[in-house]
Amino acid sequence: MAIPGSAVEDARRGLASAPEEDHFWRDRFPALLAQYPDQFVAVNPQTKQVIAASPDLPQLLAKLEAAGHPVRDVWLRFITDELRRALL
Repeated sequence: MAIPGSAVEDARRGLASAPEEDHFWRDRFPALLAQYPDQFVAVNPQTKQVIAASPDLPQLLAKLEAAGHPVRDVWLRFITDELRRALL
């Protein structure tokens, strides 16, 4: 099964920006936690500005769509001070 070219390009862009994105979240975590505790936060990678936040992921995705921001073009994290375990 072939992977669509756009998916490959999205993956390449994501990998290329991963160090910059990781640095952004680590540097700004305390401030983001104070302002957006237990919320999903979306950031514009070009401006490094929060463009949407919500404790509810579907609501955040709807906000992004309404504002014309494709989810593949933003940095997105859940901001919390709780250790959460995920089953993969």
